[in-house]
Amino acid sequence: MQSGGLLNLVRRQMAGIEPGGEGDGVCVVRVLGQTHGGILSAGRLFVKRDLGAISPAEFTILERWSL
Repeated sequence: MQSGGLLNLVRRQMAGIEPGGEGDGVCVVRVLGQTHGGILSAGRLFVKRDLGAISPAEFTILERWSL
């Protein structure tokens, strides 16, 4: 990607919002070696995949923004 990857793209789009926080929000995560955009809600992560959304049990948050 010309933007330098998903994380850099999302950082630019979220420039007016301070990263971090807790609770519900949006994030960039790593799941099984792949980077995804996700939604954090009620303590769970939701990531869109080809056939719908999944809620993986194991993931690493690369950056998050609370709403």
